[in-house]
Amino acid sequence: MRRRTFLTSSLALPFGSLVTACGAASRPGASGAPFRLLVGGDTNFAESYDIEEGGQVTTPVAEYGYAHSLERLAPLLKRADYTVLNLETALTRPQTGLPRKAYRHWSDADKTIEQLRRHGVDAVGLANNHTLDFGMVGLRDTFAALHHDGIKWFGAGPNVYDASLPLVVRVPTDDGRDRRVAFFGMFEYRRQYDTAYHFYASARAGGTKRLDVAEFARMVRRYRRQHPTLFVIAYAHWGRNYDWRTDYQNTKAKALIDAGADMVIGHHAHVLQEIEQYRGKWILYGIGNFMFNAPGRFAGHPNVLPYGLAVELLFPGSRTAPPEPRLYPILSNNAVTGFQPRLANAEEFQGVFDVLARRSDDATRTHLATGGDDMGPFIRLGVG
Repeated sequence: MRRRTFLTSSLALPFGSLVTACGAASRPGASGAPFRLLVGGDTNFAESYDIEEGGQVTTPVAEYGYAHSLERLAPLLKRADYTVLNLETALTRPQTGLPRKAYRHWSDADKTIEQLRRHGVDAVGLANNHTLDFGMVGLRDTFAALHHDGIKWFGAGPNVYDASLPLVVRVPTDDGRDRRVAFFGMFEYRRQYDTAYHFYASARAGGTKRLDVAEFARMVRRYRRQHPTLFVIAYAHWGRNYDWRTDYQNTKAKALIDAGADMVIGHHAHVLQEIEQYRGKWILYGIGNFMFNAPGRFAGHPNVLPYGLAVELLFPGSRTAPPEPRLYPILSNNAVTGFQPRLANAEEFQGVFDVLARRSDDATRTHLATGGDDMGPFIRLGVG
């Protein structure tokens, strides 16, 4: 794994005092290799899911251990210079006395952090529908566990000001001045998550960051006044489980681009969704699971693909040139992989590519290409 050196971002933080945004990695020296920023989707070791093994009810991590789940994705993680995942679980123990909610997720804090650090995960998004499954106690436990081991987070905070802060990654450049990449975490508005579960942060209460296009636009303008070359990623949790994109996603994604995003990367559906080029910028409506230890429900959803997407953004040494996006399909059906998601083989990849191409408009399709490297085949997204 390449050596990482963490530095405090020089970006002024517009709100609050919780600095969740910082990080840089040493650029490879004479090789001229690009900076590899790896972005993954839903990640959950899942103490909360039951499976049956040998006639006994257990859980995936009890059966296989925490080290099992990321083993086949380790090479991709190892070569990344910086890695961001959507942590879709609370790092806590189950709490009682909470409003009824289906699928409360929790994971052992120490064992989860051990695996994230072992595999070089640098930061996690917390703007999702499971971060507050165990209320503020669970949220504070999650913050404490991440802070203790130096993993950055964004998209949630002790108040709305801190929850709004982006993760800012400093990307080394050839002129030695660095370039900034900002991740803005956001969770689509759902009435039940507001009125019954109290998931959204406010001025006086902690929680997740609610998707607000107008506020997003204001923050992007404020950051770009200091750093005109800032590359902005809207990292949005939205849509329907095991389904293609919704009209809401389509409308909001384009509004986020219009508001200043250079790229939109969505998650939540547990399956990959459509990709689209809009105004010369890329929208990944849903990148599905990175590693999610649910037993799997893909057999009941034959109209979608049981794959996620690992997104690798290759930043050149320039402070202004756009990154090259590469998408690596991940087979995430645990009934097939034995709770060890892996990158797609050549035959599987071709099937994924063909479906995504068919579901793309003509303008987008002209900018899709295939490639391959020592990790396997990938989709290359062109710029134009």
